Amino acid sequence: MAPLLSYSILDGIISNSLIQLCRDLRILVEERRISIAELADTLAHNENVEVFGSGTAAIVSPIASIQIDGVEYRPYTGDKALTYRLKNELEEIRRGRKPDTHG
Repeated sequence: MAPLLSYSILDGIISNSLIQLCRDLRILVEERRISIAELADTLAHNENVEVFGSGTAAIVSPIASIQIDGVEYRPYTGDKALTYRLKNELEEIRRGRKPDTHG
């Protein structure tokens, strides 16, 4: 799930590339509004929820802790996190070690 583009969630090459990588890996991508309440509920009731930020400088940065209304949530950042796979795939393409099949 990815938040819709807005004044604070910008369209960009990194986010577009990550969405394309997910689609290439047959990972369902759903772009829609996500409320803070939904995020908190999802983090509270699911073990392997991953959260990451992306952008030109950060590329892909896992988020290890989120505090909402005084409650601290710890998204999954373990060795098998998809976040790392996406980050590595994108890095391999950026460095020319894997072909860029989308130009």
